[in-house]
Amino acid sequence: MFCYTGGFGLAAIKLGGAKEVLGVDSSQKAITMAAANAQLNGVSKMHFQVGDGFQTLDELKEAGQRFGAVVLDPPKFARARGAVAEALMAYHRINRTAVEMLEPGGILITCSCSGHISREDFLHMLAGVAQRSGREIQILEQRGAAPDHPVSATCLESEYLKCFICRVS
Repeated sequence: MFCYTGGFGLAAIKLGGAKEVLGVDSSQKAITMAAANAQLNGVSKMHFQVGDGFQTLDELKEAGQRFGAVVLDPPKFARARGAVAEALMAYHRINRTAVEMLEPGGILITCSCSGHISREDFLHMLAGVAQRSGREIQILEQRGAAPDHPVSATCLESEYLKCFICRVS
């Protein structure tokens, strides 16, 4: 979800052994670039569609779709401190829907680029998803920005990139 130019999907097929990938983004321009990237990389098992991430997740769940892995890489949900509570609810909603569509033992890769959402806040949100969904979420790895993108101790919002790789049972 929120696939932009398809980087996570390409990695899933080329490096992760995924048999097929569905990429969804609200931007037609991004979907066009993602399809071109798949073609440039000789990948034919990637399918793309333009759609709202929230609505598409709901439609896939309603249709009974199940996945071995789901990647969530949404745009910034909290542009200001006052938007944190609403952003955390949005993160909870997409993560819960994704978790409910995962096969047992499935992989959830969930990201946030909202500087006002701390790593701890995001972890608490995932704990809430686990409780509400009745599914165990194990955090296998936590990632962030590369070393060439340092975090300023006087501006903690500069640690805005967060990525959690989880197993859901």
